[in-house]
Amino acid sequence: MKSLTTLAEKALPGNKSDQSTQDAAAPEFDFSFFKIKRSGQDGAVTDVQILQAGFVALLRKLGFRKYEVGEGFITIRILDNVIEQFQLHQLRGFIVRFFHNMNESDLEQLNCPKDLLIEKLHRTLGTLTTEEKLSLLFDLDGVEEINVVQDEIDKAYFFYQNGFVVVTKDGSQLCPYKDLPGYVWKDQILKRDFVPLDPGEWTKGVYYAFANNVSDNWKRPDGTDNNPQRFGSFVTITGYCLHKYFNAKLKMPIFMDARMSEDPDGRSGKSVHCKAIRQMLNADPENGKQCIITDGKNFDPENRFKYEDLHVSTRVFVLDDVKRGLPIEIFFNAVVDGFMRERKGEKEKVKIWCKPILTLNYTIQIRGGSAKDRVVEFEFADFYSVSKTPEQVHGCWFFRDWDAMEWNRFDCFMLSCVSDYLRSGIQMPDTINLEARKLLDETDREFIVFMEDLEIEHEKDYDRRELFQKFGEVDDHNKVTRSGFHWLKQKTFTNWLRWWAQYRPEMAGYRESRSGGKDYIRYFHDMPVRAESLTTDAKSVVVKLFPDKSSKVVAIDNDLPF
Repeated sequence: MKSLTTLAEKALPGNKSDQSTQDAAAPEFDFSFFKIKRSGQDGAVTDVQILQAGFVALLRKLGFRKYEVGEGFITIRILDNVIEQFQLHQLRGFIVRFFHNMNESDLEQLNCPKDLLIEKLHRTLGTLTTEEKLSLLFDLDGVEEINVVQDEIDKAYFFYQNGFVVVTKDGSQLCPYKDLPGYVWKDQILKRDFVPLDPGEWTKGVYYAFANNVSDNWKRPDGTDNNPQRFGSFVTITGYCLHKYFNAKLKMPIFMDARMSEDPDGRSGKSVHCKAIRQMLNADPENGKQCIITDGKNFDPENRFKYEDLHVSTRVFVLDDVKRGLPIEIFFNAVVDGFMRERKGEKEKVKIWCKPILTLNYTIQIRGGSAKDRVVEFEFADFYSVSKTPEQVHGCWFFRDWDAMEWNRFDCFMLSCVSDYLRSGIQMPDTINLEARKLLDETDREFIVFMEDLEIEHEKDYDRRELFQKFGEVDDHNKVTRSGFHWLKQKTFTNWLRWWAQYRPEMAGYRESRSGGKDYIRYFHDMPVRAESLTTDAKSVVVKLFPDKSSKVVAIDNDLPF
C-alpha cells in the first residue's frame, strides 16, 4: 500500500499560476481514515465507516492546522511555508473535491465503491468538521509553534513570486524562499516578480513623480526641487506605514488636502496613495487582508463591530474619506494597545495589531500635547484635482495600465521609502495651509478678515467683550445684529480669539487676565515680553505659549524699551 508523501496542487511561493490551493487533487495516500464493512456470507461491501481519528490525521497530512487567535482559533493550511486560512465552508469544499478526485484504481483494490465512500462523506461531513474536531489539528509530536515571519525593529519583509525581499536601512535584498525564516500568509505574496533597479531607473517611474507632486516638491523652471523637505517627510511616513512592526512608539498618519476651500472636493491623491500601500501588502489588492481600506463615511464609532473586517494578518487599516466630526481619540488606545475586534456570532474578542491611516477633506482639531504626539498630519499639495487627475497628467491609469518595468520602478521606490524610514524615522512635515485651514474650520472667514483689519499689536491688552461687540455689531439691547451671526455668543467668540493665536503664523502665544471687571487678551509675537506678561500668580491670569512658534518669547526688565 502506498503512503501519502506528496500533496496535490502545491502552492509554492514561486509558482506563478493563479490556481487556488483549495482545488484539491488526489495524492498517493493510505486508507487508514476509513473502514470497510462486509457481509459475512459473500464478503460484499455493506457499508463504509469514516474514522474520526483517521479523518483528523488525514487533514494533518494535507497540511491543515489550527492557528490560535486570542482564546479561539482559525483553521489554516500550511503548504511549503505558506499559510492560508480556510473558512468552514471552504474546508468542507476542499474535502469533497479531495474525495471526488481519489484514485479509483486504488479503491478497487479494496473492493470499495467510490460512490459509497462519497455518500458516507456527505452524511457525516458535518460531524467530522465540528469546532471540537478541528481543534484537534495540532502537531502530535509536541508543541508546534507556527512562526509567521514578522518585521523587526530594523528590518522589513516583502514577498514576491520569485523570492522575498529583506529591507534594512542600507537598502533591499532579494532572497530565495528556502532562506525564509518562518511561514508567510498566502495573501502576502504579491503576484509579480521583484527586479532590483538602480535609483537612476526607478526615479523615472510615474509613481515617483506622483509622490513628488503631492509633496509639493515639483520641479522649478531652473530644474531645482520646490520642497525636498516635504518629500522626505512623505517618503518616511510611507515607509512607516509599510513597516509592520509594533513594539515601538506608534503614530496615526492623517492625510488631508492642502487646498484652501470651504467646500473641498478631495481628489488630491490621498486615496491613490492608500491604494499604493495596499498594492505593497496584499496579493489580492481588493480582497486581501494585510491592508484593509474602509469607507470612512459609513464608519460608526459607536458600533461594537466596527472593526469586524480586520483579520489576524491585517497590518494597515485605512479609513478613507472620514466624515466630519469623527472623534479621533477613539483610535489612540488602539494605536498603542491594538484593535479589539468583535464579530457577530463569535464568542471571543481578538486583538489585532495594525497601523491606522485616516484620509479626510477637512481638518481635525487635535487637543493637547499627548494627542498631538500620537498623530502625524500630512497635507497633499494642491497639484491634482478633478480637472487634473493623475491619469491625465501621467497618461495611464495607476496600477491597471502598468507594464512590468513600471511595476518594478514602483516597487523599488516604495521599498526605498521603508529603507529611508528605518534609517531616519519619521520626518515631521512642514505645513502648507494646515494652520490657515484649521483656523477657518474653527472660526469663520469674516472673523479672520475682522482680525486682520485690527492689525493686532504685540503685548497690547484687548478687551474681549469690546471685540465681540464690535465684530457682532451688538445693539443697545446686547443683541448680535451682524448678518448671519445671530447665533454667536461671547463664549464662542472668546474661543475664536484663542484659535487666532494658535493658528496664525505671526502669533507665538497669548495672555488672558481679568482686571476691573473686564476680561483681556494680550497677544505675543515671537519676541521678548515684559516680565509681568509671563507671571501667572493670580488665579485670573492664564498664559499660553506655542513651543513651535515662541522660541524668542522671553521675559525682560520692564524698563527696557521695545
